[in-house]
Amino acid sequence: MPEIWLSIIALCYNHERFVKECLQSVFTQNYPFIELLIVDDASTDQSVKIIEQWIQNVPNDSFFKKNIKFYKIQENIGNCKAFNLAFRNAKGKYIIDLATDDILSENQIFRQIQTFETQAQDVGIVFSNAYLISEKSEMIGQHFKEKDTKNIPNGLIYKYLIEKSFISAPSMIIRKKVLEELNGYDENLSYEDYDFWIRSSRNWKYYFLNEILVKKRVLSNSHGKTFYMKNNPHLKSTLKVCKKAFLLNQNQEEHLALAVSVRYHARLSLFTSHFDLVLEFAELLKKLDKLTLKDKICIFLAKIHFPVNLFYDFYRKIRNK
Repeated sequence: MPEIWLSIIALCYNHERFVKECLQSVFTQNYPFIELLIVDDASTDQSVKIIEQWIQNVPNDSFFKKNIKFYKIQENIGNCKAFNLAFRNAKGKYIIDLATDDILSENQIFRQIQTFETQAQDVGIVFSNAYLISEKSEMIGQHFKEKDTKNIPNGLIYKYLIEKSFISAPSMIIRKKVLEELNGYDENLSYEDYDFWIRSSRNWKYYFLNEILVKKRVLSNSHGKTFYMKNNPHLKSTLKVCKKAFLLNQNQEEHLALAVSVRYHARLSLFTSHFDLVLEFAELLKKLDKLTLKDKICIFLAKIHFPVNLFYDFYRKIRNK
């Protein structure tokens, strides 16, 4: 394979228990042309010290050592800004956005670049399946079950992504041109993946590589889990993304797909006491589809600030036992 550079942007925030294992999985890749840009977003634990020690232990005469950059941010700025800081200095043809609690398989980069180089120029993202692991690195499942992998959509999958987020983010390798076209991540948002999927999939094709190439760590305080917490900040960002999607939609079929996501997040807003957001999601929903009886009940409960979260929290505790 010719000299094709990949930039791995490794984002760390309080990952002292996991960051060394993550970085080591980058170091042991069977692909030589890797640029590693590590960004610590003002961690309050020992992450910075561990990263510095790991970098120091990489042999000085190694090709890999010469292509490591470490950005230490003094004040927490969030994933989107932290990623963009490194992205603006990345030289790779392809990019991986890697949280430092996840782990790459030994041949992930080789297989994804090998696959990418056989695709047409309008393919912007290659993604794969992933193992799910616990805080103790124990295997707890797969992102896609084996029986479902044959039904993963490829190509122009905008309609599928506005309806439901189904891709495991650390399994993605991204053509740099895609991120350049989007001007990186939207720094006005509290998280990046849903917005990236929607904006990129409007004009770029996705390709599913049916292999398990990454280990995605599932934590009790992970981004996905915080969506279900009262007063979480991410639903406001989701509303902004849904409004973007509405403007990008080109037909009624796409409006109905987006309506599925808007309904889900309106009800999630109700369950987490974001009553104003329920009403804002409802206004968008009216532009997409007719309101159902459940929609109207959701709106009514939001208007009277009914504490659904008390029942929802009880239900989640029972379910998680």
